[in-house]
Amino acid sequence: MLPSIPAFTLAALSLAAAPASHDLGAVRVEVGEPFVINQSDTQRCWFPSLLTHVGERKLVLVHGTGADVVESTEGTDARGGGGLAVIVTEDGGHTWSKPMIRSEFPCPWIRLRDGTFLGISQAYPDYVKENEQLALTRLATSRDGIQCEISPATVDSSPYKFTRGAEGTKKWCGMTFCRSLIEALDGSLLAHMYGRFKGDALDRSILMRSTDCGRSWKYYSTIGYDPTVGGEGLNEPCMVRLANQSLFCFMRNDSGKPMFHSRSTDDGNTWSKPERMPEKYASMSVHPDLTLMKNGVLACRAGRPKCQLALSTAPDGTSWTDPIIIFAGPSNGTVLDCGSTCYGAIREVASDTLLYVHDITPAGWNMPERGKFHQIVGRFITVKKK
Repeated sequence: MLPSIPAFTLAALSLAAAPASHDLGAVRVEVGEPFVINQSDTQRCWFPSLLTHVGERKLVLVHGTGADVVESTEGTDARGGGGLAVIVTEDGGHTWSKPMIRSEFPCPWIRLRDGTFLGISQAYPDYVKENEQLALTRLATSRDGIQCEISPATVDSSPYKFTRGAEGTKKWCGMTFCRSLIEALDGSLLAHMYGRFKGDALDRSILMRSTDCGRSWKYYSTIGYDPTVGGEGLNEPCMVRLANQSLFCFMRNDSGKPMFHSRSTDDGNTWSKPERMPEKYASMSVHPDLTLMKNGVLACRAGRPKCQLALSTAPDGTSWTDPIIIFAGPSNGTVLDCGSTCYGAIREVASDTLLYVHDITPAGWNMPERGKFHQIVGRFITVKKK
């Protein structure tokens, strides 16, 4: 393990500190002090994700350094930066390695039942010129969760057709893999994509299925699409398997607007009609992440214009606690400039304990200035059922 970055609190950034204790009825929550995992004043540190546990206490954190999360994944960015920073903890988040910059690293990511690892590139797949229903993405396999072998994989949208985009010699289809990759009950793989098929008025969230360990993916089902829903549509899906084996999914609609949720009781083949969360969850609007804790509590982190956490003890995720603010500033008062992209991730790292990570971006969407660091920040949050 390389030397860790010293942890320190962030009072200098005028953090709107989260209260230490929250009594939320069925659960009690203790929010720990923030600590810095990585920082830079010469390149961006933002859009963090925590990948599936590599070991009992070993986690991999990946964050972008490019102009946005997809350009970071593609490894090139004419507007400054490019590539992904990969950081490892061997002790559940207490200490971290120095960042390794990779031109590509898979996200989403899964540890299979046999102990091997598999991931898919989040970069937009390249479309095949002669076929509007076929695209090519990149599949990663690994034995240790860090060193990867990359190979091509096909993506089949039948019966739909991909939309297409192009910039210079780069050509891509209008769908990207996102966040969730799980094993189905029958042993196949299920992965989210979102974007637009040909003729779509707004974004949709879909489920893809692979029966050959990720070498080929075929359209399986639409989780959510409604051309009248407004905003961006339904995108950035995140899915979790509940204790009753059903699937639960949150989807983004727009910055500063409540997310939608849907459920599947047949392992992703069909989904309930997406329902909008109540207005009090409007600031939990982008990049949801879900973790089912060992104590039975379902945890969701999301944000914009604040980084927040909500919890559910309902077996099907039908009811949620009021959101807890984890980070809320500094801000100029606009949805898109709140001192963070409000992208982040959560994982359970010990009994009743979550690791919550997010970014802090004092330069907003611009490159950081000297002495004003972009940061990836973590907190430990204890969640106990009463």
